[in-house]
Amino acid sequence: MKHPQIYLERLMPVDVTENYVNWLNDTDINRYLESRFVKHDIESVKLYVEAMTISDNNFLFCKSFTVNLSIFFLIKS
Repeated sequence: MKHPQIYLERLMPVDVTENYVNWLNDTDINRYLESRFVKHDIESVKLYVEAMTISDNNFLFCKSFTVNLSIFFLIKS
């Protein structure tokens, strides 16, 4: 999906950054997520994203904005 200010693209292991891992570990951000029970590091998140990229039933997407902000989400079938 493309829009002048919003892009929806598949999340790949190379897209995982320390910034994203810090966001994922933030208790204010993840308080309602199942991921809140685990302390994540860059390697564990890259492995998870890699597993999702080879899955036929799960898809991770990154919604990026032209203002340098990204939102990640998972679609499971």
